[in-house]
Formats: sequence, structure tokens, C-alpha cells
Amino acid sequence: MAATSRLKGPTEASWIATLLLLAALAWSAYNFSSRTPSPLPFDAPLNSFSEGRARRHLDHIASVGPHPVGSPALDSVHNYLLQELEWIEEHASGKVVVEVDVQEGENGVSQLSVGPFSGKSLAYQGLRNVVVRVRGAQWGVKDETSESWHAVLLSVHTDSVYPSPGASDDAASVAILLELIRTFSLSFPASVGANALLFLFNEGEEEGLDGAHAFITKHRWSDNVRVAIDLEAMGSGGPHTLFQAGPSNWLLNHYVESAPHPAGNIVAQDIFLNNLINSATDFQVYRDVGGLSGLDFAYIKRGHVYHTKNDRPEYVQPGALQHSGDNLEALLRRVVVSTELAEQERVFPPEGSSKPVPYENVFFDFLGLKLISYPFAQAASSYLTLSAILPVLVLLPTIFPSQKGPAYARVTIPRAHFFLVPLTAFLTQALTLVGGLVMAGSRAYLLAVSKPWPNPAYARPWLVVPLYGGAALAGAIGVQGLGAAALRKVLAKTPSISVESVLFRASLLQWFALLVVMTRAGVGSAYIPLLWALAGTLACTVRPKVRMEASLLSTPGFAATALAASLTATAAIGLTDVMNSSAGRFDKSPGASPVYLLEVVISILVAVFALLATSYFLPYAHSKGLKSSFTIAAFFLAVSSIAAGLVTWDVFPPFTAEAALPINLVHVYDTSAQQSYISLSSLAPGRSVEGLVAGLGARFNVSRGSGPDFVTYEVGYGARTVDAVPPPPGVKTEAPSFALLFDHHVAHELETGVKEIDVGMHAGGSRRWALGIDVRRVQGFSISSVTGDGRLDRSSAKVLVPMTVDPVASDSKAGWHIVQFAAGSGPADDFVMKLRIHPDAHVERLNSDAGGAYHTEGRPLLKLRTDFDVTTPHLQAVLDELPVWTTEFGKSTSPYRLAYLASFDFE
Repeated sequence: MAATSRLKGPTEASWIATLLLLAALAWSAYNFSSRTPSPLPFDAPLNSFSEGRARRHLDHIASVGPHPVGSPALDSVHNYLLQELEWIEEHASGKVVVEVDVQEGENGVSQLSVGPFSGKSLAYQGLRNVVVRVRGAQWGVKDETSESWHAVLLSVHTDSVYPSPGASDDAASVAILLELIRTFSLSFPASVGANALLFLFNEGEEEGLDGAHAFITKHRWSDNVRVAIDLEAMGSGGPHTLFQAGPSNWLLNHYVESAPHPAGNIVAQDIFLNNLINSATDFQVYRDVGGLSGLDFAYIKRGHVYHTKNDRPEYVQPGALQHSGDNLEALLRRVVVSTELAEQERVFPPEGSSKPVPYENVFFDFLGLKLISYPFAQAASSYLTLSAILPVLVLLPTIFPSQKGPAYARVTIPRAHFFLVPLTAFLTQALTLVGGLVMAGSRAYLLAVSKPWPNPAYARPWLVVPLYGGAALAGAIGVQGLGAAALRKVLAKTPSISVESVLFRASLLQWFALLVVMTRAGVGSAYIPLLWALAGTLACTVRPKVRMEASLLSTPGFAATALAASLTATAAIGLTDVMNSSAGRFDKSPGASPVYLLEVVISILVAVFALLATSYFLPYAHSKGLKSSFTIAAFFLAVSSIAAGLVTWDVFPPFTAEAALPINLVHVYDTSAQQSYISLSSLAPGRSVEGLVAGLGARFNVSRGSGPDFVTYEVGYGARTVDAVPPPPGVKTEAPSFALLFDHHVAHELETGVKEIDVGMHAGGSRRWALGIDVRRVQGFSISSVTGDGRLDRSSAKVLVPMTVDPVASDSKAGWHIVQFAAGSGPADDFVMKLRIHPDAHVERLNSDAGGAYHTEGRPLLKLRTDFDVTTPHLQAVLDELPVWTTEFGKSTSPYRLAYLASFDFE
């Protein structure tokens, strides 16, 4: 009786060593593709981009500290910017014209239908944008005054979130643009026609993409823009990675041809378009509001410093600015002379659509050497064709037996077993995936419920590999070993049958199936299963020249894994790093998700990558039988258990001074309840607040479901002081208030039966507030700013938010439409709202006098939070006691250190 063929030589140790070799190859490929060029020094030739010179701008801007909209620190940044631009303008070549235009005092509102700001009105007032036009001096008068000139827009934002000095987000990009302007002011390429470069330094990106909206809808040069480039950051290191491109592929194609250090991947674009990360950039405004195509770049490494006090210049990786500057200079010198620039048309999404215009191209870089890009529409049909043809070619050996090559590399399934063998193989592969996911998810769940701190690998991302990758491999190898044993019994009477090759081909068909699913779903990242499927197909069709059954290096599994892993390591490792560093801001509101959810999500992500990346190689773990399979599985389980023990015993603490736990610490004054207290919360899932307050001198009560309502989110899990905290020193002048405004009637009834009322709102001098409007009762609203006493004289009213009919709720379950307001210079203290109450809402006048009171049971009609960048003495006392491994975290929805709450009821 002939036995089933298997590898004769490799031991358990050699299999593990070979897998570690594959992991080292993937890690090397990732590091190689993430390299940055050597920075040029400050005294580099003046006609070249120099990181040394750009660093001077970065250091100065970050040195002013946090500079949010409306702050004196942002005024300092603005003045520095104008000073540097004036110097550049004075020292420009006689063949180049540099024009600086300040867009000041703009009021407006954007209401986006896509992304994290959908269902919100993003209002702004008094913002300042600095726009620089650089062009050749050969223009005639007609070119300067007419609409015949065309421009490439480069955009950055000058503001930071309130707790962060904003070195990477976005001072680094501001510095890059200043150095680019200086470079082009000395040497502007001679262009055919009137083409120019526009450099936009906008305010208010962190508050809701406000400055970009003000430019694209109101600036006199905005109509001349043909394509847009946005520079951003989600971290402080690595290459400036292209993560969104399109919808048109014209500018992308030029980037492909010109960039000396290309870096980009469509994976992040798929994530953004599907709202898997709760974030947005100015590029969304240029695309959806302006109809522009373009490119969006971001730094993504070391993401745990994002929007925290640790976003400092010393954490911006050397070479990061040079990488971006070299690429952009080469790209701009190419496109600004193109006659095709004038032909780029604006494309808008259909009215009322919740999705942007589809992108045209797939893009990803090959080890940072070359950016590969091709149209997705044409590629999709090729993907599906390959998925239909190549699997048949791979399965031909099962129909036409071959006697060539080593036994482990061929499959000759007898026709009697033609259905049983594939069925067993596919079932084995499916259970292998399930086993690995269950093992990794269980490990994450147990860690999350046993420790108060979320994400034990936050400060050390590499820990997810032994923690969850090891657990996944242990579960997968154990399950697959049982399946391999079952296959051997099925093939016991069949000579020269390789169980390893059967499972290899089953893995290959899994990749083809994933390729079909992702292609049909329109996911650009389908190129990843394509590469793995092609690598597997190539490995099983090309025979080794030398028979080396004892060497795993000669197997198709090693060859396919080494090739595909090297090509896709950047996407897989980069995405894992981004998800891990996003752990501190995972929840939209504190306590919104179960304590274990984030850790389980990360573990599943790592497990999926680990199992898919080893799918071709895992079958060779069973060459010496079931005992060998269990031995290897036990090894990886031990590795995972040791890593779990190290994080459980805090040998590797989850947080450090650099990778700190993001928190929100706010002095809250509730005007309705006349309560003053300190609130402590975190957007990181878990029970971190309980561990924090235990070490604080001030008494805090930790609870779920009873935290403050900050309008933009509710604190579902957090702590607040038990003892009374004195009201803020400025409570008498800063506290906001509402008032029903009386003319001749309490409520004016429109012909449709809708009740229309006017409500006055006093913001107490706040330059930043958030207003919640109950869309279950309000059918339409408008907001105007007024000067003086708005209750008596509304002749000075300026429309801030025009009448919005049937406002959409930012959260359909909660039923609130959120208005976020940010002001630069000279904010108005008073606002007037016109509210149209739904005809089914009961309206009752309690008192006909001007001082009549109106109320309703349950939730209010309006709720308001006003913010002040003020640190009260009691808040400072808590700040001084916080451990060094905590940091305040800021975002567009987060309150400042002092927040007032108010509400308005009307029946």
C-alpha cells in the first residue's frame, strides 16, 4: 500500500525558522519602502528644496504652542507667515511674480453630506486665509485680469487643536509650502499660456474644514483652480504618503511620472470613503464642494502623537520634509507647464448623494521605488477574467496527472475522490481561518476584561505580532493539522498525492475568491488579493530545477509568500500601525463601545493579516504528521502567552510619556442645573478612567451613562468630582443664555401650520460653540449674528446659517442636528435663530408678558456648549496630579478646558 506523499526532511524547528525568515523579509520590505531621503542642510543651493530651511519654519510655528482658531498664538503664526512671505516677495527673481492676498473676515457655513461631518452645519466667522500666487512675469495685462489663467492649488492649514503645538499637523506642511514658494520664486518654469501656482494657508481646518470652504466658495481666485493638492498628517513620521487621489487620474498620472520618492496606497482611500476612520481633510471640501480632482498626502507613522501635546518638532522624522518637498517640486514643475491643465474639468457628486464621485485609478507603490497606477474600471474586468481562467489552469494537474517535479509540488487526485478531496480541503481552510480568529479574539477579550487599560500594545505596536499573530497561528495550525490528517486518510490508498499541495491550491482558490468579492464590491484594494493570487499561481506552475525535498526554501509556499508579502507588507503593516495608534481616539464618545471591542477589532485585523500572509506556507507545517502540527501550534501559543504575561504584569506598560493615554479634562459649568464640576473622560475604550482617578487627590465618581452632554457627544463613561467646585471666575460674563424674542405674537403660524419663533442666544464671548437642534420638533432653522443688543435691534444681523429646511441629524438615533461654530477675529456675542416648529409639536403660551416662561418635559429644543481656552485653578490642580503617561486630546468635537452648558425648552 502506497503512503501519501509528504516532505521527508524539514523539522518543526526548520519550519518555524523559515516562517521567521519570511516575516523578516516582509518587515525589511516595509522598512525599505518607508525610507525617506537624506535632508538637505540649511545652506543647500538656493534653487533646491532644503529641509534644513523648512525646519526653521517648523520650529518657530510649533514654539508658539497650541494655536487654535481665535487664539493669540494663531495671530502670532499668521504674522510670522506674512513676514516670511514678504521677504520672499522682495527677493523673488525678476522673472517671477509673487502675490500675497489675505482673505479676511469671511462668514459662511458648510453642510457636507459625506464623511464624519455629515448631518452638521459647520459655521465660521472672521477667519483669515493667506493665498499666494506664484507665476511667470511674462503674463500680459489680459492674463492678470481675466479668467483665462489656470492654477494648481496647494493647501495646508495654519491652526492646531487646542492641546497640541501641531508640529506635524500641520506646521510641517506649512513649512514645506513656505520653502516651495521660496524655491519657485527664484526659478519658475516657463509655461505655455497663463498657468500659476496657488499656495493656500487656511484657518479652521481643525474646526470643520472651515478655511478650505471659505476659499473655494468665496475667494476671487478659486474659480481659476483646476486641480488641488492637500498636505496633512495623522502622525509625525515616515514618507508623506498619498492616500487619496482623484476622482480624475490626470494629476495622479503626473505624480507617477515625476515623483523621485513615490509613496502611496489606495487602502487608506477605501477606508476613508467607507467611513471606517472618523476623520476628514480639506481635500473633501475641494472634491465635494469645489468639484476638483487632486491628491491628498499625510504622514502616518507614530500616530499616537496626533492631536496631543507630544506633536512636537523633535518627533518629526528627519527626511520627512525633504521627501515631500522633493516630490512636490518635481510634480509642480511638470504640471504648471502642461497645456492640459486648462482642460481639467470640475465634477460634482449628484445632488443629495451621500457618496462622492467615484475614483478612476488604483494606485500603490512598489517598495517606494515606483508608484503603480491603472484604471480600476478596466482592471476590474481583467481581475474577473483572471479569476475564471487561472484557477482552471492551477487545477489541471488534478485532472491530468503529471510525473514531473518533486512529489510535494504536484497533485494527482483520482477521479473517485475528485469531489471529496476538494471539499475536505476547502472545509479545512475555512475552519483554519475560524480557528485562528477565535484564538486571537479570545486572547484580546481576556486581556481587555482583565485589565483597566485599553490596547496593551499602544506604546509598542510590535507587541500585536506575538500577542495576536502568535495566537492566530496557534489556532490555525492546530485546526489545519486535523484537516491535513483527515485528508491523508482520504488519500491513503492513492500513491504520490501531496496533502501540502492540495491545501496550497485550496489557499490559492481562497485568494481568487477574495479577489472576486472585493472587485464586485468596487474596492480598489482588490489589487492585494490579485498579487497574492498571481504569486501563488506562478509558484505552482514554475517547478524547481533541483529536487530538494528536505528544504522548505524550494517549496511553492515559500516562493509565493516571499514574493507577495514583500509587495503588500507596506499596506498590511501600515494599516495595523494606524489602527493601533488610533486606539486612543477609537470611540466617537466616551463609553460608546464595549470595553473589549477595540482590542478584539485589532486582534482580528492582525489575525486576518497573519493567516492570509501565511496561507501558502501553513500547509507545510504538517509534513511530518499531526504530532508535528501540534508541536508547532504549542510553540506559537507559548509565544502569545508569554507576551500576554508581560503586558499583564506591566513589564511593558501600555502607555509612556511619548505614547500617552489621550484624555479630556474639562471644568464644566451647567447653567441649567447651576452645577460646577470637573469632568474626566477618554475616547479610548476600556476602564482607563477608573485607574486614573484612583491616584488623584480630588474625589471623583466614576459612572456609566450619567456624564455631561457636550452636545457633540455625551460622556457615557467617565468621572466627575464629587465635592463642589467653585464656578469659573468669569461666570457672570461668560455664561451663555437663551431668550424667546417677542414681537407681536409668541409664535407666528405659517400657512402650512408650521409655527415660527425667534430665539436669541448669547454666547458670552465664546469664539467656539456647538449647538444641538432637536430635528424631531424643528422643521427648519436659520442663524444670524448680531452686534449690540440683539433682543432690541436686529438691523445689524448678518446671516450665518441660511434657512435650512428638514435638517438632517448627525446621528439618526439621537435626532440632533449639530451646528459647530468657530470664529477668528471679532466674534459676535449674540445670535438670533429663527425656528420652524413641526405642526404636530404642541405650543402653549404660559404667560403673555415679555418675561413669560416656556418649558417642555424631557429633552430640550436646543442645547448649547460654549468653550473657553481657560485653565481654572481647580482644573490646574488636577492637571498637576495626572501621570506623565496621560495627555489631553483635541478634535473638532472635543470641548476646551472650560465649557459652559445651557439649554432651551419650548412647548
